[in-house]
Amino acid sequence: MAHFPHESIGSGLQVNFSSFSNEKSSHEKIINNHPFNSQCELIIPLVGNDKKRLEEKIEEMKKRNELKEENHCYFQVFSSLSIFLNSQFSNSLFKDGQFFAFSHRSLVDSQNSFTLLPNGMLNLSLDKNSFQQLGLDGKPSSFFPPKDSRYDVQINLLSPKFVEGNAYYERVKKSLDRLSNVKYFCMKVKDGVSSSISFPKDVENSKFSIVSSKNQFKSAMIPTLPVVICLSQRLSHACLSITY
Repeated sequence: MAHFPHESIGSGLQVNFSSFSNEKSSHEKIINNHPFNSQCELIIPLVGNDKKRLEEKIEEMKKRNELKEENHCYFQVFSSLSIFLNSQFSNSLFKDGQFFAFSHRSLVDSQNSFTLLPNGMLNLSLDKNSFQQLGLDGKPSSFFPPKDSRYDVQINLLSPKFVEGNAYYERVKKSLDRLSNVKYFCMKVKDGVSSSISFPKDVENSKFSIVSSKNQFKSAMIPTLPVVICLSQRLSHACLSITY
């Protein structure tokens, strides 16, 4: 049986107030800097004279999103990671959009896992045996004790020097070819809409649709802005900070 400490760990929640019409708004940066968020909640208060106008805008947004959802999709793939070193395939993923991928149901504390970011950075989290067998450059992970039990490897697939024929490229390809095939999820996004991916014929893949959900809350209580509400006595130093 697992025993939890009597005192909860302090945490913090921050909510920033901004405007989509403000070019310096941080909402886009916040979303794009966390590429593997599973969902994003947009809360739009309808207050006073703006209520009717905002309701009309929301209906327009719903109609546009419903049209886009017809093409929203992601893929489940089973292949070698060396597929991303195929220049023709890699260019199709990153050239005119953003590509995301991460390993499926891998235990990050005990199994090998990976992520591939839109900037072309391939991140491998490897156990010690796999790291030593692959012989790639990496560093001990700072998240898992005991020390040196796991290693992190980063490979920039979009580096101008990372091209076929380069000694480092060939070493990486040889190492990734030695890894077993991996099951992973991936998605390509262009202009805010996910797009189809043309995989090599020998790559096993399945396509799934993405459906968003919408809820409307009436007579909901919202705080007055600007305000800072500290809940330290009730939630062990958790703090809700609402700023603009």
